Amino acid sequence: MHQLTFSKSHQLEYGFPSTHTVNAVSIGLFLLAQIEQRWPYDPQHWASNVDRLAVQGLVWLYMTSVSFGRLYCGMHGLVDVGGGLVIGIGIYEFWYRCWASIDLWILSNGLIGKWRR
Repeated sequence: MHQLTFSKSHQLEYGFPSTHTVNAVSIGLFLLAQIEQRWPYDPQHWASNVDRLAVQGLVWLYMTSVSFGRLYCGMHGLVDVGGGLVIGIGIYEFWYRCWASIDLWILSNGLIGKWRR
C-alpha cells in the first residue's frame, strides 16, 4: 500500500475508524431507506422503476467508491475501513430503531417543551 498524498501531520490525520466510511455508509443507508419507504406509497415520485433503481445504484456507488477510495489512496487499511463500515451500519440501525421514539419525546414534552417555558 502506498499513500498518494503525504503531509507533515499525516500521523494525526488518519486512523481507526475511517470517518469517511462511517459517514458514507450511514448516510447511504439512510438514503436507501428513504427511497424504499417512499416507493410503495408515492409511485408518482418516480417516473419508473428504472429511475428508482438508478438512484439506488448511485447511492451504492457513492458508498463503495468512498470506502474503497480510502484504501486505494492509502489513507486507511482494511481494519480502518471495516471498522468504519461497522460503525456506519450501527449508526444507521440506531436511527432506524430509535428515531421515532426520540422524535416523539422531543416534540411532546422533552427538549421542545423545556425551551418553550
